[in-house]
Amino acid sequence: MTQPRIMIADDNPLMLQIAQSRLTDAGYEVLTARDGMEVLDQVHAWSPDLIMLDLIMPALDGFTTLKRLKAGPLGSIPVIIVSALKDEADIARALNAGAADYLTKPFAPSELVERAATHLAPPAS
Repeated sequence: MTQPRIMIADDNPLMLQIAQSRLTDAGYEVLTARDGMEVLDQVHAWSPDLIMLDLIMPALDGFTTLKRLKAGPLGSIPVIIVSALKDEADIARALNAGAADYLTKPFAPSELVERAATHLAPPAS
């Protein structure tokens, strides 16, 4: 059985490092992107099982990236928003645009792994 693949997009290198480390340790294969354009450039070739997406990023923000992902052929891939935006309107906007889940920053790294597990089959041992 292959490892589930998770793509993480965030413009904060420390956030990417922490998330990649925790998810890799939990048995997932992880690819990182620094903005929405990188996500859209890589998503078709890499075919992730789950995408974790920040909302505030340069080049292409998370809301626009989410809309483009959901409108495309890979629109069935679950997307978890991981953002410092905590306003109820932002959360509702993301969920209404097709996000499967919403995790606010800061978060416990173990919660990131648990949210991934909720939307994926368990990784192969």
